[in-house]
Amino acid sequence: MSTTVDEDLRGTARRVQPELRDSARLDQAPAALLALEREMEIDAAYCAEVRHPLAEHDEWGDLASIRAAAT
Repeated sequence: MSTTVDEDLRGTARRVQPELRDSARLDQAPAALLALEREMEIDAAYCAEVRHPLAEHDEWGDLASIRAAAT
């Protein structure tokens, strides 16, 4: 593993997954980063819903009334 990786971080990773070689951990890093990025996109979408409450009217009406009619 590169010496540019924080020594404490590298040690923690080795303790958490002692069965893995450093190369396997490095292979996992991009997938973990992309998964985190996707989680942040989903969180941002939920935040957008909070900024526009269900009862807020637009050209289609309001989502609260549509939801009530559908149930």
